[in-house]
Amino acid sequence: MKNISEAFLKALKLISVKLEEHDIKWMIVGSTSLALQDVDVEPRDIDILTNKDGALKSNEILKEFLIKRVIWSETEIYKSYFGIFRFNDVLIDIMGEFSVYNRGNWLSLASRLNNIHYIKVKELKIPVTELKDHLKISKNSELKKDRKRHELILKRLK
Repeated sequence: MKNISEAFLKALKLISVKLEEHDIKWMIVGSTSLALQDVDVEPRDIDILTNKDGALKSNEILKEFLIKRVIWSETEIYKSYFGIFRFNDVLIDIMGEFSVYNRGNWLSLASRLNNIHYIKVKELKIPVTELKDHLKISKNSELKKDRKRHELILKRLK
C-alpha cells in the first residue's frame, strides 16, 4: 500500500462511511484497488463501481463534493451512470452499471458487485476487486494501460 497517500486514505474513509450509512452496494476498482492490494501502480483517482441506484443516490449523498452530477454517459469505450466528485484534492469517479467496449463487445462489470472482496485498510474494511478479476479484464484488453497493469498484477502475485 506504499502508493496510497494520506489524502487518498481520508477520501476512502469518507466514501466508506457515507456509502455504508446509506446501504449502497459499492467497491473500489481500477488503479486504487490495485494499489490497495500492493500492485505497483500510482492511482490518479478513486474509481467506485456501484449499481444504477447507488450511482444516482451519490448525487445527494456526496453533494458537497460534487463536480459533475451522475448521469448516463457513453464514450467509444465506456458507458455507465457516471459522475465526478472531489474530496480535498482527490477525484472520485462514481460508475453505475459500468460497461467497457473491448474487441467488438460490450462487457458489463456489474456482476463484480456479486463477488465483493474486502481488505483491511487501517480501521476500515474496504470493498475492492480481487486481483484475479483484474487479471481477467486486463488480459484481453486493447488498452495499453490495462496490458501494463496485467504485467504488474502478475508480478505482484508471484
